[in-house]
Amino acid sequence: MPRRATAGEYRQRVSWLAHTGNTQDARGQRTPAYASAVPLRAKVRQVRGRELERAKQVHKDVSWRVELWATKEITTKDQIVYDGRTLEVVDVDDTDQQNHRLVFLCKEVSA
Repeated sequence: MPRRATAGEYRQRVSWLAHTGNTQDARGQRTPAYASAVPLRAKVRQVRGRELERAKQVHKDVSWRVELWATKEITTKDQIVYDGRTLEVVDVDDTDQQNHRLVFLCKEVSA
């Protein structure tokens, strides 16, 4: 049985930006639109070593791992802001299969 995360592990502050659809820019290009930020507590770290190699087999641009208490609202269309960085969610994993905590693999994008 996987160990449950404790509240003290989730020390970093992140903001969740929910995807609300697409808008058109001045050139007529469709660009994603996001709702205002919702603050959350998370465990955030850069993906390195073997974990990075495994992640790149599925998503080549993965560079961040964000873990937080389970919330089903966050999807791969959303973004997470951490320490001034905008992270695009590319994969969501319910690690313990009991909806206690979720792990998001993210890539950094320019804001």
